[in-house]
Amino acid sequence: MDQILRIGLIGCGAIARLHVQRLEQDARARIVGLHDSQRAAAERLSKELRGGTRVFGTTMELLEHCE
Repeated sequence: MDQILRIGLIGCGAIARLHVQRLEQDARARIVGLHDSQRAAAERLSKELRGGTRVFGTTMELLEHCE
């Protein structure tokens, strides 16, 4: 059985957008959460993702969700 890799991104700036472009092309991966010290940056990136992605207030919350 194939498993989907659940990915959380920490940092949602320009480089994150490059990662997102590649990850969205990979059927084996799914971005499940975002965190950035500037919450507005994470919220903007979330709106750009297919279906939106949950934004987390802390890194620990994000990591717990991805496990």
